[in-house]
Amino acid sequence: MQISTDALIEHAAAVAALNGVDPQALTGDEASAWVSALARVRTSAEAVMAVLASRLEELSSVDAGRDRYARAKGFSGAPTLIAQRGQMSTGEANRLLSLGRTMADADAGLGAEGLLVGGAAEEAPTPSVLFEATSRAVAGGSLSSLNVALIRELLTALSAPTVELELALVRLGERATPAELGRRCDRELAADAEAVRRRDLRHRERRYVQFYREDEGMVGIRGRLDAATAAPIMAAVEDEVRRQMVTERDLPDGERRDEGKIRADVLVAIANHAMGCEDPASGTKGVMVVQVTQDTLEAGAGNVTCHGVAGPVSFEAMRKFMVDIAVMPAVMGGSSLPLDLGRATRCFTPAQKIAIALRDKGCARCGEAVNRCDVHHIRFWSHDGKSDIANGVLLCVPCHHRLHDHGWELRVIDGQVWFKPPASTDPNREWIPAMATPLNAAPPNASPPLAPRSTPALV
Repeated sequence: MQISTDALIEHAAAVAALNGVDPQALTGDEASAWVSALARVRTSAEAVMAVLASRLEELSSVDAGRDRYARAKGFSGAPTLIAQRGQMSTGEANRLLSLGRTMADADAGLGAEGLLVGGAAEEAPTPSVLFEATSRAVAGGSLSSLNVALIRELLTALSAPTVELELALVRLGERATPAELGRRCDRELAADAEAVRRRDLRHRERRYVQFYREDEGMVGIRGRLDAATAAPIMAAVEDEVRRQMVTERDLPDGERRDEGKIRADVLVAIANHAMGCEDPASGTKGVMVVQVTQDTLEAGAGNVTCHGVAGPVSFEAMRKFMVDIAVMPAVMGGSSLPLDLGRATRCFTPAQKIAIALRDKGCARCGEAVNRCDVHHIRFWSHDGKSDIANGVLLCVPCHHRLHDHGWELRVIDGQVWFKPPASTDPNREWIPAMATPLNAAPPNASPPLAPRSTPALV
């Protein structure tokens, strides 16, 4: 592995013209362009720092014996040393170290050729080994370390990761926020049931909740839960939060509680009920929407999706909750439910929302959880749009407003949702796949499937 500062110097030179500029004189597009240019400088610098951080980790490891560098300098380990030297948090230092390991993996895969970190974009060859595309993208300043961590986590979890999938995720990550990329990674992970099962086992071993006293006497709560453990808690709490917010919406401003206060009060009410309930095991304890295929139920293995919980969950992890959860079967196009109502009614039915949710897997644009989304007409009802599955799309409130306010187009082709951005976002107006649409699917008016490419972010 070798370090090159070509990309860093190139990006730094590109922002030299910012010197002396009055920020009040900039338009929105100009300020946005400068933010992007400065981000490229930052990410290029992070790539070089990650290589150096890996060297510090190597010099501070147990293998270095009594001469461990971090210990000799008075630090507990490489992360705390890097955090102090780099003026960052320990979490950021650990992220740098993860990026360094990603580059080391790519360098090992390339063998004698080795990885050039920070070379100019035109010098980058077509990726041939895992983590090469990710390493070159971050070194070139086009991929943030946060998105690198998401891609690495997915590829190391999958049973058979490919260079092609990594390249598609890198191109998406160059334009997507970490939240959007994370949801796309969840979609890819869901296709590998064994990888989901292994991940759920790891997460369950790492679960914890801790209560601690703060200086002023307040009690803090912190912890991490695996998805299967969190799902019934979130379902019980969030349903009650929404109900109480509705009952309080007509109260004066000073009397209404915000979501955080209501959530705290709901947890107390649940605890009080559990302590006073004489027969806590009787009856159905709660209602949670769990999507599971017939094949998974029959085989007893595979993945399920819990509304409100990001990402897939293994059937094995959810099995113990099935006795206490009311599950409503979703009939896709069956005769027992009227899924396509045409112009008979303006609003989509609950059955239709379930069907569209099974297709879109959450907000079609950003992947937000189903229980935070509503079904919207693609062709407006006022413009003779029908209330049927093909004319419905699941969107969260922010994405719904952005799409309508900025002139985005939507289309559903063979059960796959596509977005066309306005010219102000993408001058070429290329179709963007929805979160549940495969990255390598053929966009409208194209045949055969096209290679994955970068996707403009939603403005």
